[in-house]
Formats: sequence, structure tokens, C-alpha cells
Amino acid sequence: MLLEFMVKNFLSFEDAASLNMAGYGERIHPHHMVKGKGGNDVNLLRGALIYGANASGKSNLVKALAFVKDFVTRGREKSEPIGYTPYKFSHPDTWTRFEIAVKTKGNIYRYEITLLHGRVLIETLSRSGAHTERLIYKRTTNEEGIAELELGSRFAKLTKKEKQFITFVARGTRPNVLFLTESVERNVKVFDFMVDWFTDSLLIVTPNDKPTNLGAQLVANPDLARFVNKFIGAADTGISRLNVEPVPGTDPGQHPGETRYHLTTQHRSQLGHTEHTFELDEESDGTKRLIDLLPAYYKLTTTPELVVVIDEMGRNLHPELIAYLCEWYFDINPNPVSQLIFTTHHPSLMDLSRLRRGEIWFCEKAPDGATELYSLLEFGNTRYDKDVQTAYRQGRYGAVPRPAQVVDWGKDVV
Repeated sequence: MLLEFMVKNFLSFEDAASLNMAGYGERIHPHHMVKGKGGNDVNLLRGALIYGANASGKSNLVKALAFVKDFVTRGREKSEPIGYTPYKFSHPDTWTRFEIAVKTKGNIYRYEITLLHGRVLIETLSRSGAHTERLIYKRTTNEEGIAELELGSRFAKLTKKEKQFITFVARGTRPNVLFLTESVERNVKVFDFMVDWFTDSLLIVTPNDKPTNLGAQLVANPDLARFVNKFIGAADTGISRLNVEPVPGTDPGQHPGETRYHLTTQHRSQLGHTEHTFELDEESDGTKRLIDLLPAYYKLTTTPELVVVIDEMGRNLHPELIAYLCEWYFDINPNPVSQLIFTTHHPSLMDLSRLRRGEIWFCEKAPDGATELYSLLEFGNTRYDKDVQTAYRQGRYGAVPRPAQVVDWGKDVV
């Protein structure tokens, strides 16, 4: 699960900005928190909603997290650039930094990446204790582009040969590749757990994402099919079920042995006497968006400690449907050990009868265009009965658009 994510000097983030999922001492909605087991463990919030005006940087936060996942899991080819964009107004010698703290395998790990001039400058993995950070490894890249490695005390029991091999792998790690990625590719098993977290426990859904071959998923997984059909029925879409039919023949991009499927929707008349089949393209954009989101929602019910991050959750969806998706996650989802983080423009969800203060976040664009990230907790002891939605609309928390007033639209306003 996610404890914290920090980004600095990336896209619209000039200074360090952190999304913190630690559960602080709020009494309301205790089921919105995954309680730690004591000792070095921590309480983690199950959700976070991120608000902000257009171009405030909400999507850039998701892009930053997606970049780190891609960099860790995919790596880079020899001549391939890392592919990141520092804050446009920063000095060319300013470091770009990412820091992520996660809970996996019963422990909390902190992973840090520092980039400069298109290469990995510093990379650190450590294990968090109650009051200390225990280094697992620190990789630095010298001026010649050679990686140097410092191993933590947990490797003291390794044989000399094992240490030499890990050091050999580190020195062979190119400046555009993470040692974490290189080590797993070279079969250094001790770091598998961290790459596995990015691969298996972090799911990011962008506004234009479509489930890969949804028809095949529905055929292969009857539980998923039942979940999707039940959800779209409960969401008042007018759809009674999805139909999945194999498509004869092959497409140019089709893999050998792969079957293509055609999806249609089945509608029943309000009187219940007749049924009609519709093409998926005939459905509304909101219905198609809902169908696109449901595989991720299904995984929230079946995958312990899964973190799902959705950019523009409310795209094409009615506010009441977004509220239903939110309430379903917190109140009905049978898997309470998971996290849902999403960006949204809908203030109707900003209600302390629905959410904890620590679950409400804001992205604000500063006068220089840089993004600032903060939560409702930073506004002091906000009363639980306060109308935070109205306060937000009035601009008391920032993160709302402020359109300029044009006196005369008949004149040149450029």
C-alpha cells in the first residue's frame, strides 16, 4: 500500500510536493483506514480525492507516479532517453526527485530516485523503522557514468562472491537505467519485492485508458463478468448485461492463438417485455467510461493491498454516479485493505459526512505557475459539521479557477 509519494522539479512541480496517506487521529469514518499492527507499523488511509482547477497540476501528480512505475518496470534501452520533463522555469542544474514510501510484505520501504541531465544521479532503497531508516542500498553515478553501490548492513551475511556479483551488476547499470530494474533483470532476487509492488500492487488509470481485450477478460473470468453486469445494472445505465461474441478471422496485430471478441450491450424495455442489442459505440460516453473503470474496481475487490489511481474519475460521469462509485468503494467493497486515489472536479463529494479531512486534497497553481499540493488537514481543526463544499466554492481552500472578468468582449482582449 502507499504511504507517501513526493515529486520535485517535474512537469508543473517546482518544489517538493507530497501526497501522504498516513491515517492521523480523526475519529470519523474509522472504516476508511487500514489500521497498523503496532510497532513500526502505521495506519493508512484507504482513499484520497484530489481537487483543483484546470491546469493546476492534478494530472501531473498522476503522471509523476506513472513515470516512476514505468521507469522501474520497463527500464530503458541503451540509447533510449529516460524521458522526463523538469519544471520549465527551473535552473538546468536542478535535480529532479521522486520519493515513494510503500508498505509491502509487512514492512515499510522508502525508494528515492534523483535525476539530473537525463541520467540517474542517486538511487536509494531503505527500510523504515520506528525512528530510523535502515539503508538497503544506495547507488550513485559518477561523472564517467559508472554506477557505484553502497550496501546496507542487511547484506553482511552475503558471501564474498554474492557481494561481488551485486557490485558487478551495479557497475554494469547504465546511467539511464535504475539499479533496481537492472538487478531484477540480472536475477538478483533480493530486490524482487520492490519491483513486484510496482508491477502488481499499483494500477494507474488515465482518462483515455481502455481495458486490454475486455471481451477476453470477461470470457476467461466469469466472476469479473458477473461483477461488471451487476454493477452496470445497479448504476441505472439501462443495460441488463454485456454480450461477448468471438470475432471470426484475424486482425493484422493479432497474436497467434489469440481470440478477438465483440462486445454489445443488452437493454430491456422499462416494461420488461422486450430486449434490444446495442453496439458499444451507441452507448453514452459516460456509460463507456464506467465500463472502462469496472475492471479496476473488480481488482479492488480481489487484490489485497492494491493501490488504484484514477485520473479524472468523473470524466463523462454524472455526479451522483461518481458519488455511488465512491460510496461503493468505502462502504460495500468486500476488500477493505486497498486504496483508491483519484482526481476530480466534483465538489459534491467534498463532504465530511462521507470523507475524512485527510482524504481531501487540493492542487493549487501558484502565481509563477508551479503546483502546490496540500490537504484539508492543513487548515487546522475543521469541524466535522462544517460545510466544506461551500467553503471550497468560495475559495477558502484555494484550488478553484478564477476566471478574469472581461469588461468589453467587443475589444481585443489579447
